[in-house]
Amino acid sequence: VDDFCREFVSLATNSPEISETVLEMAFRIGLQPKIRSGVKLMGPRSLEKMMSVARLVEEWAHATEGTSETGGGGPQR
Repeated sequence: VDDFCREFVSLATNSPEISETVLEMAFRIGLQPKIRSGVKLMGPRSLEKMMSVARLVEEWAHATEGTSETGGGGPQR
């Protein structure tokens, strides 16, 4: 996500005529589906917040990667 954010900002900076709404939509579409879903749930209201939320969602996804295989880390029955 960090690399994507950097590249996106670089491209957006070179296209000042593109509206914030279009940039937000393009950013959202460019995210991996798993990250996009998490960002959508959080409902950020600006491109900057969307990027921050995408980073958080990615961190959360990495932190919980192995838990689904073990039943979520809770007690096993």
